Amino acid sequence: MLKNGGNKGEGLENTNKKREGNTKKISAKKYFNQLFNKKFDTEKSQEGEQSYYTLNQIDNKTLQEVIDNFENNLNILQKEGKVNDLVHINDDTREEIIKNIKKERDLNKEQEEKLRETFKRKRLKTNEDNKIERELKQKQEEQLKNQEAPVVRLTKQLYYIYKEANKKFFNNALPSCIITVQSKGRKNVYGWITTWKAWQVEDEYLYEINISSEHIINRSIEDIVTTLIHEMVHLYNLINGIKDVSAHKYHNKKFKHIAEKTCLSVDRDDNDEQAGFSFTKLDSRGKIWLNELDIDEDAFNIGRVDIPVNSKRKYKSRMYKWQCKCTIVRCSTQLNACCNTCNTKFEYIEEESTQ
Repeated sequence: MLKNGGNKGEGLENTNKKREGNTKKISAKKYFNQLFNKKFDTEKSQEGEQSYYTLNQIDNKTLQEVIDNFENNLNILQKEGKVNDLVHINDDTREEIIKNIKKERDLNKEQEEKLRETFKRKRLKTNEDNKIERELKQKQEEQLKNQEAPVVRLTKQLYYIYKEANKKFFNNALPSCIITVQSKGRKNVYGWITTWKAWQVEDEYLYEINISSEHIINRSIEDIVTTLIHEMVHLYNLINGIKDVSAHKYHNKKFKHIAEKTCLSVDRDDNDEQAGFSFTKLDSRGKIWLNELDIDEDAFNIGRVDIPVNSKRKYKSRMYKWQCKCTIVRCSTQLNACCNTCNTKFEYIEEESTQ
């Protein structure tokens, strides 16, 4: 900060260079620099990570505080024998100090800009790294999601819809159940519910709701949800002792009454009059609720292909055909008999294979 000699005016003049005994002494110049550095370090510690701004904040007022502190304490220090130089600070010396500070300030400004640019690049790099990390994580989650078995993925969605519908339309009155996706078999239905608790999970017995696997990919999500809630209405009636269907699966007015209290509109099935009020679809409440759900639509792009009619295998009958003059009979063993009507013996007739 201060330089010896060569200063204009009086500068810092060393007027006493005697050492008194073995007392450790420092020069006035060194002491001034210590005071200045102490002030600088105080500013630095207050700024923390932003310490590179500190030198710019050391203005003339700060400098004057350091000089005043130096001049006030100089006499005391000289009496204690801690300094061996008598120093006078005049205007020229002050100007030189300011000049040196400005020089360091300019150098520090350049350093400050470099640091700013470095921090800016670091922030950009950090933001970019975070973005890449988020995209990678999202991609990994998507891959794990796609690796999930399609039927498991679909079943999870059905359980999710069951839970939300139970909360929204049944006041959580329905018990836990097992939801399956199985073939309709010989039943020409979209789904069903067992009338007994078909599953045992540890010590608990649960009903089963099934969604026919042949009627998923060729139907809309709204229609599939309608089928699920339709079966949930049957479950509600089942646990509350309400007989809503007859032995021939006729859906009576009790079913219609409970279903319309949820989110279904109910009508007679024109294609099957014996089914009664079995035709259901979501009403306006149900459609609004469905649109608010977070459904994985891709999970419903799955379905079991039914066996084509012309590819169904026909098996040869195990019954053999026997004929007399008036009639034809079948039996599984050799027939050695006569007809009482025409009094002729039954003869075996060989049939063409239908396999």
